[in-house]
Amino acid sequence: MTETPDFPLPEMIDGGPTEYDEVAMTYLLAAEVLWKRERDDHLPLVAPSTHLACTGLELFLKARLLERGYDHNLLRNRERFGHNIHKIWMMTEFAAMRRHAQGLAEACVEAKQQPIPDPKVQSLDWTINHLEKLYGGETHYALRYPQGTTTTKVPYVQPLLWVLAELIGDPKWKVRPGK
Repeated sequence: MTETPDFPLPEMIDGGPTEYDEVAMTYLLAAEVLWKRERDDHLPLVAPSTHLACTGLELFLKARLLERGYDHNLLRNRERFGHNIHKIWMMTEFAAMRRHAQGLAEACVEAKQQPIPDPKVQSLDWTINHLEKLYGGETHYALRYPQGTTTTKVPYVQPLLWVLAELIGDPKWKVRPGK
């Protein structure tokens, strides 16, 4: 009989904005890697890449709320925030960032290729609202628990990944180190 190794679990301590931001970046990078594999190798990776993008967006937004003094218990509260990426995205604290992000998406219109939708028609707000429905309970977490043709009902996530990469790198929206 072989023994299984004993791996210590991390302590139950909440991370700060910097840790959330670092993990957000890894989720978004993983989403982009899967998106590229789907595009280049025609692999069916829509749901997993979109789920990673949603998790990355959630952590990205929560990092900025933590930096502004929100506490973990409030961010975990299902009625207040939970994992509702659209509710968090639409907070007044993010109004200027949303306008900037929409401008970034629209600036990419001339370089976009099919099947990237026109961000003036399917705005980032619309995209994140639709993603929330697939990421959250409204569709019984369809990205995690597929229901038939879930992958054909997922908005094209690449413009959101481009915009988030720009926001993460922009000093105006960046989490300050050491926070």
